[in-house]
Amino acid sequence: VTSDRDTDSDTTEIPQPRQMTSEVSLYFPEKPLPEGEGRSISLWTLIRYNRPECVWLLLGLLGCSMTGSIMPVFAFFYGEVFATFTLQGQEMMEAAIFWSCMFLVLGVLAAASIWLEIVTMTLAVERLVMRLRVMAFHNILRQSVGWFDSARHSSGHLISRLARDAPLIKGAAGLRLGQMLSAMVTLVAAISIAFVFGWKLALVLLLIVPLITGGAYHQTLMMRRTQTQDSRLMDDANKIATECIQNITTVQALCAERRFLSLYANYLNVPFRNAMRQAVIYSVIYALSQAVIYIMYAGAFRFGAYLIEIGDMTPSDVYRLQGVLRISILCGQCGHIICVCPGLQQSQGGRAPDVLPHRS
Repeated sequence: VTSDRDTDSDTTEIPQPRQMTSEVSLYFPEKPLPEGEGRSISLWTLIRYNRPECVWLLLGLLGCSMTGSIMPVFAFFYGEVFATFTLQGQEMMEAAIFWSCMFLVLGVLAAASIWLEIVTMTLAVERLVMRLRVMAFHNILRQSVGWFDSARHSSGHLISRLARDAPLIKGAAGLRLGQMLSAMVTLVAAISIAFVFGWKLALVLLLIVPLITGGAYHQTLMMRRTQTQDSRLMDDANKIATECIQNITTVQALCAERRFLSLYANYLNVPFRNAMRQAVIYSVIYALSQAVIYIMYAGAFRFGAYLIEIGDMTPSDVYRLQGVLRISILCGQCGHIICVCPGLQQSQGGRAPDVLPHRS
């Protein structure tokens, strides 16, 4: 005779985790990859896994476009203010009131667009990170027991990757991506306005942009290499710290505290020395890229005066064009696009692919 209790125990099923998707599984291979290898994940793949938040992404794209257009429009308005001060009497007062109202409208639009960009992009990426963390933990649980015998699959290493790898996606599909899109819109809008008011001067000023962009690119390229090496060394340091704390009783019984402290400090010394050496190189590259801006000012004033002299441009157009490029391109926008790229590259081709979905 089977009791009700036995019947309940036989028929009760263990609750299964909610299936996040029927087509994807996380990239936790049965045979671990050699250190440094990984599957390259494109930006469009990340967007595809963020597809449930497509409405938020579309609203975020709208906010990014509006935010990116603010600075070129502001520079254009500022140039119009300069032209307004050349007027006299009642005409100047009417123009001043009009452009003051336009600045108020621009401020309201800027606040609305920035709020829309931050809220929508943050919501989209946080939901994506939560989804990837659940999928990553689900794949860890379904691995065979032998999979955990590898040194790369120790508890400390897996916990560290589970906490660290998924947030790397924020560098490719979150607010930083929105900032990069805004900067690209700013560049396009600024160049368009500049060519409308004076294509000759715009071409001369744009020659300086590759120098600024190249300096920022080389700076961030070196930073990315250093961060990759530091991440590998910190994995080893975290592994030592985790195993030491988990077996603290044995460590104290063997009086091995100093030995583990020395091992942990040695792993930390290498990234520290690299950071000190790279700081000098970063400063030189960044200083040179910023000095180019003032060379641009010299060329803009000289060539602009020549265009005014021959009648190709008016003083107001020169000031307006120079203001648009100065504020929109040379005040951090070129470097901002490049500075966002390391997070994108790190999530695409670094260690992050080990927890990103792929079709099974």
